[in-house]
Amino acid sequence: MRPIRTLSRGLVGAVLAAEGIAVLRRPSTHADSAAAILDPIERATGTEIDATLAVRASGAALTGLAGAVGLGFAPRAAAAASAAILAPATALGYQFWRAHGEEREAKAAGFFQHLALFAAALAIAAGPRTPRSERLRLKAKRAKRSERGAKVRHGLHRAGDAVHQVRDTFGDL
Repeated sequence: MRPIRTLSRGLVGAVLAAEGIAVLRRPSTHADSAAAILDPIERATGTEIDATLAVRASGAALTGLAGAVGLGFAPRAAAAASAAILAPATALGYQFWRAHGEEREAKAAGFFQHLALFAAALAIAAGPRTPRSERLRLKAKRAKRSERGAKVRHGLHRAGDAVHQVRDTFGDL
């Protein structure tokens, strides 16, 4: 089961990274949908937020989180944060129900692709932790390996002491 989880995390991380890089390369295409998210925030705070800069920050965050998911560095937390970024971006960026014709088809395809990516991120975020028993087993294994090394080093010192004692007693033979 563990190799499958590792592979799936890597694949989801790769897709998240591709999405983040695409947003970083073309932030202006996503800025209009970001304005819908930013308008209420601007009204509440009384400050103006640059939509293109916010989209770039979102893309950079998604790319970094994708690396964490794919490489297994706090993958559950990184996947949850990725899902939090994807949710509003998907809902506001791909409103296929307001479009017509070919644009509707393209937006529907993008919406469902992002919805699937959102679901994959949620599945990783809600997935099982490494069981406590396995973590304890690995910790004990590392301790035993370290203890074994200490015994070997101690044994070598004792053997060296014995050689010196024989030399002192009988001289060089």
